[in-house]
Amino acid sequence: MEMSKSEKTHKKQIQPEKISPLGKTDDVEVANDAKLNPKQELFCKLYISDREFFGNGVQAYFEAYGVDKSKAGSYKTACTNASRLLSNAKVLEKINELLEKEDLNDPFVDKQLGFLITQNADFKTKLGAIREYNKLRKRITEKDDIERPILIQDW
Repeated sequence: MEMSKSEKTHKKQIQPEKISPLGKTDDVEVANDAKLNPKQELFCKLYISDREFFGNGVQAYFEAYGVDKSKAGSYKTACTNASRLLSNAKVLEKINELLEKEDLNDPFVDKQLGFLITQNADFKTKLGAIREYNKLRKRITEKDDIERPILIQDW
């Protein structure tokens, strides 16, 4: 039975994109009711790992999808697809699930804070992280924390 053109178009829209030689689109998109594929699972695991990929979507994408970094346009492609993955609800759900399984400890929190300080996507968050870092290191004292002696003079 032959499908009509509108049925073909509809079917094409809901299927994930196929892997290209450069990894241009890979299967980055995830349908709402779909599970993550093995590459997306690996991306999530690398993204939260304590290796050099921690919090770095581009590097996690390169590793998970096996993209050849030497090919022209591969970095831009990785940036685009990592951004797509990190804005996908299912991927974020998996990342949060993996983070919840990890024990929150000082080194992990320090890495998170370091990630926020070194990222350049959200400067408001970056500034907040820098303030928190300075507060933890007691480099800056809040105005409320300063004790000033009160001098009473007799006139």
